[in-house]
Amino acid sequence: MVWYGMLATKEFALNTYKNLEQRIRLECDGQPIHLPPLQGIVVLNIASYMGGANFWGSRYANEVCA
Repeated sequence: MVWYGMLATKEFALNTYKNLEQRIRLECDGQPIHLPPLQGIVVLNIASYMGGANFWGSRYANEVCA
């Protein structure tokens, strides 16, 4: 947690991720994708992240999210 605190303090002071969406180009199937204002990027190869948060919705079409 100390390491995360140090990184957060450094980022707060330097603001290195300012205008991140303008410095990154995202393309899918040859088509550029417009990015909204960003604070960070997460690249996933699994269905959940950060204690089970499911960014993609349910795995099954008929599953109801509670």
